[in-house]
Amino acid sequence: MASEDRHALLRANYERIELAYEQAIRSGVDRPVVFVFDIADDIGRLMAQDLAGAEVVKKQRDIADRNGVNMCFILALPLDTARQVVSKWPCKSKSSLDAAVPSGEFPVVIMSHGGVTWTRRRCP
Repeated sequence: MASEDRHALLRANYERIELAYEQAIRSGVDRPVVFVFDIADDIGRLMAQDLAGAEVVKKQRDIADRNGVNMCFILALPLDTARQVVSKWPCKSKSSLDAAVPSGEFPVVIMSHGGVTWTRRRCP
């Protein structure tokens, strides 16, 4: 069930995920990794707050609540920074991030319901 919820979160946010990727590329980030944190989930919210700050995540949560949209926080990070983030996670997470990403695709990490789903998207 939790994995299905993470995939639903992914599908509901394709545009925002691609936008985060495009903005990272335009700002000079090489090989961005896009994280999608479910901020309705306690663990997802805490991880997002650790990366972006509690006030930023609270603002995003308030906007989502007011507009009746899913509560997620999307952030694109350089690969090296993403490695540092997942270095605190279980070993499988580290190897998933270091797995080869085919040319023309970028990695997406979805954190929700206390778990992680790894996937790739085609570059826009």
